[in-house]
Amino acid sequence: MSAPEQRTIPVRVLLVDDDQGFTDVLRRRLVRRGLTVRTAGDGGEAFSMIEAEPFDVVVLDVGLPDVDGMQLLRAIKRCSRSIEVIVLTGGDTGTLESFRAGAFDLFNKPAGADVLADRIMEAARSRIGRTPETG
Repeated sequence: MSAPEQRTIPVRVLLVDDDQGFTDVLRRRLVRRGLTVRTAGDGGEAFSMIEAEPFDVVVLDVGLPDVDGMQLLRAIKRCSRSIEVIVLTGGDTGTLESFRAGAFDLFNKPAGADVLADRIMEAARSRIGRTPETG
C-alpha cells in the first residue's frame, strides 16, 4: 500500500473517561482531524467495545469508577498488543507502572486536547506495519 493510500484509512480511537465534558471536547477535535472516535464512560464498556471492534489507539483515564485503570491497560494489551494506549492520570503515581504495562505515553490531567490529539496521531503512525502477531 502506498503512503497516500495509508492516509485514507481512518484511525480508530477509543476514549475511555468518566468525564463526559472532556471526552466530548476531545472527540470533536479528533473527528475534525479525520479520526474515527468512539467513547466509553467506564472500563466494562470500554473492554466490551475493544472485544467487539478494532481500535488503533485507546486513550485511557486510569481513574475509572468501576475498574483499576492499570488492570484495564494490561487487559487491553493482552487482548491486542498492537493497540496503542495513552494513559491519563490525575496524579504523579503510576508512571513507571504504565510504561511497564505497555502504555505508549502518559499525560497528567488536565491534558491539552490539541497536544493529546497530536500524540494520538503519533501513536497511530507507530502502528503502521505492525500486526497483532508482531505487536
